[in-house]
Amino acid sequence: MRSPRNAVLLATLCVPLLLPSSGCEVIKSKVPGMNPAEKLPPAELRVGGGRQIDFLAPGPGTLMYANAHTGETLKTQSVAAGERVTFTVDLSNPDDPLLFGADPSSFEGVLYFRPEGYVPPAASEPAPDGAI
Repeated sequence: MRSPRNAVLLATLCVPLLLPSSGCEVIKSKVPGMNPAEKLPPAELRVGGGRQIDFLAPGPGTLMYANAHTGETLKTQSVAAGERVTFTVDLSNPDDPLLFGADPSSFEGVLYFRPEGYVPPAASEPAPDGAI
């Protein structure tokens, strides 16, 4: 006679082996917080991209340099009107702090500028009480 404990142990060992063939798959874009794009500022604030960026601030605000693939913020910096800022990633140096552990061959930098006083567009506002 087999004990229920042995059956549970057998099921625990077999289920992980069967899952890859069962078609189960986690789709990152469907899992909240797992999509790198959700970590990035709105597209309207994007001002540049690449591995070497030279930016002249049109006014006071904050720059954010991020990895487009992971959504990780690599550097933020406050800037004044007319201030020139350069971001350069050294792909030959895996310890470059701007790579932040990313694979140099797939790194894609993106630069955002949030002007001082920026107010994001309002999400769809709820209807007033009694309105349909």
